[in-house]
Amino acid sequence: MTNDQSPLVKDVRKKCHSALIKFKALLRHLRGLWEADYKEMLKVAEKVTAAARERGLYAHVGYWDGMAHQILYIAPGNGSKDSLKWDYKKNTAWMSSISIHIPKAEKESFTPKYELLVCEQAPNRIGRHTLDSITGHLSDGAPVIEPRYNGREKFLDVSAMAINEGHIGIDYSSQPLTLVSLAIKERGPGYYVNIYMLDKSNKSTRVNWEPRIAGTRDIRDLYLPPTALPDVMEEFVMPTTCGFWRGTPGPQSKVRKTGQPTTESRSIRTMYGSLERVASRVLRMPR
Repeated sequence: MTNDQSPLVKDVRKKCHSALIKFKALLRHLRGLWEADYKEMLKVAEKVTAAARERGLYAHVGYWDGMAHQILYIAPGNGSKDSLKWDYKKNTAWMSSISIHIPKAEKESFTPKYELLVCEQAPNRIGRHTLDSITGHLSDGAPVIEPRYNGREKFLDVSAMAINEGHIGIDYSSQPLTLVSLAIKERGPGYYVNIYMLDKSNKSTRVNWEPRIAGTRDIRDLYLPPTALPDVMEEFVMPTTCGFWRGTPGPQSKVRKTGQPTTESRSIRTMYGSLERVASRVLRMPR
């Protein structure tokens, strides 16, 4: 409610605020219902432990000799209960965070090559690497996103995923492979989110969308296909013109001076109605 730079009108912001408060209360109520599922998932985790030790690949961002600089360690599973043999990867810059995902071209492979994005501290930029899922070999990286405004932007966190066609506001003419979300602090200060697309030649294209969110330091991508849950009534279906339900930017909505609800107010009603159903059906997850 205190974000006076929000593009939403005051009444819509108020409804958003109210919906999120109610959703938070709902989550607290559901937390007590997770215990049975938590115990069940713990049983599953214990059964797959041996396979994870043998075939798992582990990544860790840690500190170098007690210094403030963070570095990347990788360890492939060894099939035993012995401690993992962490390998310090010397072919990266100092970093603040990483993001790993499986590219679409590798999703059917039994030995996939992961894509690893690094939020580099020195220099301040985003780097792109390939990580072998079997050996843990990390390819030399390539810089893919540089700060704008003569370096006034400071990249705080990165999250990436294989791009899904159909995102609103995304130009597919360059055949992008990766969708990258960044948490950024601008000297001023100001905090906001940017989204970039990466193609196979490491060229990045910025999406023209920049929500300002005070104090944003961490970011994680989440993609939900824009389909209604089977038992959701038609009035609760998120309109396709609203991008934020998809986790992607959408066109600006126009406020209409008629008796009909605007896209924004429909979206608020839709968001809360859908979140209630998602919470009751999906959020019964292990803590």
